[in-house]
Amino acid sequence: RRTGTPLQPGWFVDDAGNPTTDPATASMTLPLGGPKGAGLSLMIECLTSLLTGNALIADALQKTGEGAKHRQNALLLAIDVSKFVELSAFRTQVQRLVGVLKALPLAPGFESILMPGERSFRSKAERLLSGVPLPPAVQKELTAIAQRLDVPPLQMVS
Repeated sequence: RRTGTPLQPGWFVDDAGNPTTDPATASMTLPLGGPKGAGLSLMIECLTSLLTGNALIADALQKTGEGAKHRQNALLLAIDVSKFVELSAFRTQVQRLVGVLKALPLAPGFESILMPGERSFRSKAERLLSGVPLPPAVQKELTAIAQRLDVPPLQMVS
């Protein structure tokens, strides 16, 4: 919203449920994967929110006071893989699966197939080296907050 950059088509709707690319009117993200993604999202809400007694989606959709706050939930599931299959065989099969997936033909314009977490690890390494990129509007806002609090401003990189 601060940068005014148009949003990706098909990702957001406004308060009336109409598709929008305007960050000022976007009020809800659409689930990835259409109806199947919505079903998976519902399942995740039940496991990570309702099961823990901290409903998120209903509060957000009903615009309750709690729904306006940024909150997160998580479900941690510990599985002893060795109770199902020998651990070394499991690791071998995971490595095989990753290798087969990474060897698939690439879509036009892509350089590689990434596994979950790879993009984050790459971003972390790049940002540790070069800093975290911030849009000018956010840099300006942070500088103003630092001045108001009489603390040294963050070192900004462009």
